[in-house]
Amino acid sequence: MKMKILGIFVTLMLVLVSCKSVSEPLPEVVNTQDSDTVTSISTPTLKPASFQVSALTITPSEVNTNSPVTIEVTVSNIGELSGSYDVNLKIDGNLEGTETVTLAGGASQRVTFTKSESKAKTYTVNVDNQSGTFTVMLPPTLLIPPAPEELAKQNFDLPELPRILCEQLKQMMDNGDDFVLVDARLNSTFTFGYISGAINIPYDDSSPTYTQEWVNNQLKALPQNKMIIFYCA
Repeated sequence: MKMKILGIFVTLMLVLVSCKSVSEPLPEVVNTQDSDTVTSISTPTLKPASFQVSALTITPSEVNTNSPVTIEVTVSNIGELSGSYDVNLKIDGNLEGTETVTLAGGASQRVTFTKSESKAKTYTVNVDNQSGTFTVMLPPTLLIPPAPEELAKQNFDLPELPRILCEQLKQMMDNGDDFVLVDARLNSTFTFGYISGAINIPYDDSSPTYTQEWVNNQLKALPQNKMIIFYCA
């Protein structure tokens, strides 16, 4: 009887031990994808198109009336996205032209305007923050000197020689033309005042030293490869 009771006790202990082992909590499983802490990867935002205007050029800076003037600027898209921009040309505050450019991010382009004006004056140019000027001038007047027969009628000496007008001489001097200017007045008059750059070879047939040989020597001393212009009062 004691052996039977002992066997039942041992069996009961084994059952208790087994139940204890089964009842022990399993290792905790950690969820690394907690819905409250999920991190998302976002695409960086690109900068929108933004434009700058620079490097204004105006060529030529001086023109005759109704002659073309070329106006250029550089337009740059300093953003990262493509975009379009209206480039406005103003002359003396008036809108004179518009060019639309479409540029990718970081790209640049030259924009050109061609204008002409009929009124002689200085004009102010504005393209966005860029400004400059150009000047329109009247074209040179065509001056026609008197014909030889007209000079002969007025008793001019040597009417067969070509003549130019004072206005033509001034234009030649303003243009920097290469010529020799000879003042044929008396030396006493020359020293009183003369055109800048002129040399004096006086025409004085009343002087005993004024001979044909003297005149020839004076003329030989002048440059032979340049235009020679004589003037007198």
